[in-house]
Amino acid sequence: MSESGVKERTWRRLRRWLPELLILLLILGGVHLWQTRELPHGPAPSLAGELLDGGRFDLEALRGRVVLVHFWGSWCPVCRFEADTIAALARGHEVVGVAVGEDAGQIRRYFEQAGLRYPVIPDPGGRLKHAWKVRGVPTSFIVDRGGRIRFRSVGYTTRLGL
Repeated sequence: MSESGVKERTWRRLRRWLPELLILLLILGGVHLWQTRELPHGPAPSLAGELLDGGRFDLEALRGRVVLVHFWGSWCPVCRFEADTIAALARGHEVVGVAVGEDAGQIRRYFEQAGLRYPVIPDPGGRLKHAWKVRGVPTSFIVDRGGRIRFRSVGYTTRLGL
């Protein structure tokens, strides 16, 4: 087959699949908008508490830096699956986890088992979860240098997605 015949066949396939691809992207975009519709945007809510290691965390103290705020739970299979991704991001970026529905002992055991190391605020009663209007985990926010939420994601995400 000639080179022009291969190119023509490729273009024909592309033209055939392009509408379906665009529909899929619209559906995925709509799902993302629906999932994040009630999550805060604009100025980030207050986020302060005692860290798993006994230190204190206050998001306001990180003003001037980009911060990933990640709500998760060790009981959540999707959270467990993406835990290594979040830990890898924490090695080069500001990251704080908020462990929803678990006490410090449960989180410590999970971190030791999984070999994870990044700042985590236990949120056993859901106070922070409710303040940030999180309805499910994992939920991630990227807060910019000015303290404004620039990205929100519900469900599994990749390093590239963040």
